[in-house]
Amino acid sequence: MRCSLISLLALVAAASAYHDLMQGQREPGDTLIAQMQIDKEYKTLRVIEHVESILGDGNHRITRIEAIDYKQKKTSATPHIMSGGVGQSHVTIKFISERGHGIHYIIKVYGKHY
Repeated sequence: MRCSLISLLALVAAASAYHDLMQGQREPGDTLIAQMQIDKEYKTLRVIEHVESILGDGNHRITRIEAIDYKQKKTSATPHIMSGGVGQSHVTIKFISERGHGIHYIIKVYGKHY
């Protein structure tokens, strides 16, 4: 019984964060090098795709990437890193919405001067 309760709680926690992308971790001395909000409205019965590229200044390496679905229902889209990422100076993220939903994300990229 206790094992099934723990499994249920883990499943609920995983489902609630399904559409958020978190890679890497903050490090001492890193700073916020990019922040943006993406809003693409829904189209009835359509899937929306959007690609966002964040290019660094060449002096920072990415330590953490956060793409957070800020809608309460968490049905916006699913983000995937296409290129770059943690340890690189750039990242390209592709968002694919669920059918009939838009894309509503806040992206934060942290980096450390090297």
